[in-house]
Amino acid sequence: MKNEIILLGTQLVKDIEKLDRIIDEYIDPIKDITDTGQDILMPLKVINSLFVYNKKRKFKKFLISFAKSINDRKRESLEHERLEGYFKNEKNLNYFNDLIEKAIQSNSVYSSIILGYYAGLILSDEIEIKPKEIITLQALKELSDFELSCFTRIYACVNLAEEVDISKYKQLNGIQFLAELTIQKMIQVRMVEDPPERYGNSKNGRFLSTDIAEEIHSIIQLAGIEDELLNYQF
Repeated sequence: MKNEIILLGTQLVKDIEKLDRIIDEYIDPIKDITDTGQDILMPLKVINSLFVYNKKRKFKKFLISFAKSINDRKRESLEHERLEGYFKNEKNLNYFNDLIEKAIQSNSVYSSIILGYYAGLILSDEIEIKPKEIITLQALKELSDFELSCFTRIYACVNLAEEVDISKYKQLNGIQFLAELTIQKMIQVRMVEDPPERYGNSKNGRFLSTDIAEEIHSIIQLAGIEDELLNYQF
């Protein structure tokens, strides 16, 4: 798998027009059990087709965003020798394998895009894998489309230098309930921190920002999907 990842980093930008073939080769086709000709199995064929299509769609989004990330760093490709050295550390190789799998299995196609751009940053800068990177990966796998949209709307307007209370921001009044649910999820996946207890003051809609959440918001901007998430229709 290490050689395939190195090939991904060194050749993808040059071969971006070949994404369909690359994706088909990466994702093993599931055996078509409908070859028996039994009509009763047709629903299974449809489900199988949708499953494979969804995985391919997410992987394609991941790859395109990965290539954009490398291009944005002014690199035509990543040097083979440098990647060999980076992946000699098994922790880095295991993390990158996991990153690709989570991008495909994520709850949101937007997460696949964000993780693609994030992967490009990790390889371009040879980022050392620490708890922050592990939390970021797991959080992005778990968030849904509407949660990423709420997150983006929150981070587009609040003051992150202080404890955030979304009830103070009129821009968020129309989505306050969904925003509160999103904040609960963000705390659960450790993207943000639980606010301190205050007598007579509910924790709903309150949180403390972290470097993890702020970096995710920055990647959303760099990947060019902020406007799409701000205008996502619930």
